[in-house]
Amino acid sequence: MAAIAVAFGTTFSACKKVDEIKETTVSAEDNATMESAFASTYDVADDVSSSDSRFGKSGNTILPSGAVFTVTDSIFDTDGDGIAYTLDFGSSANGILCNDGIYRAGILRIEQSKKFSEIDCQLTIDIVDADGYYIGDGTHMTHITGKSVITRTAENEANFKVTDGKGKNDNGTIEFYTDKTVKRTVDNGVGTIGDEFEASGNGGGKNRNGDTYTYTTPVPLYKKIQDGCSNTFVKGKIELTNSSNSTLTIDFDPYNDGACDKIAEVTLPGNIKKIITVN
Repeated sequence: MAAIAVAFGTTFSACKKVDEIKETTVSAEDNATMESAFASTYDVADDVSSSDSRFGKSGNTILPSGAVFTVTDSIFDTDGDGIAYTLDFGSSANGILCNDGIYRAGILRIEQSKKFSEIDCQLTIDIVDADGYYIGDGTHMTHITGKSVITRTAENEANFKVTDGKGKNDNGTIEFYTDKTVKRTVDNGVGTIGDEFEASGNGGGKNRNGDTYTYTTPVPLYKKIQDGCSNTFVKGKIELTNSSNSTLTIDFDPYNDGACDKIAEVTLPGNIKKIITVN
């Protein structure tokens, strides 16, 4: 009987470990998806606010010819509530291809408190379910909702907060929030395409199975705004802790080459490594 009890205990411990690893792996995949999806909302809001001729510089922008840019409130100073505009990427299930290589569908609603070049300018991005905003590679699309606020804190720096973020795709529903500092490290001066950013901060959420997690960025996440690179980060690491207190690392540059791919490496408890694709 004692031998059976020991065997049962060993089996239970092994199963628990496998479950923890599975939970952590799922959290890593879902976090990488949401990090990339919401980072891309930052990209397009930054692009419009700094590239449209009414707001600042002009040049190569993310918006494709098929996107409809509508200003619903164009007065900064006299009405006291800034300006507002919408970006409509259409209703195609697969989205339309934008100039950063990302497919987008649906509507983004953005409010802007002042010119983006001014410190303390706030961009509020409100993504509601009814507007059907999707992002992805044209085949794997994620429907995201939530509220994001970008606050300009320095000439090339902003705070980026996401609250009540949700993503729905073929895998299920994911919840997400984050609070980051985003720095523009390369500015080509004629538009957002070609610019580069790094982001560091913390956040968390729930994976598709309802398991909670939190994370930090021990190595800043680096992104290039160009076709083939913009889907996700080319460098950087996330340290993620799941609901069982297991910790893992997501490395967006596992081969140390800064490649424009969608590959990341997850290092699990016990130094188990797994390559994942960020969709």
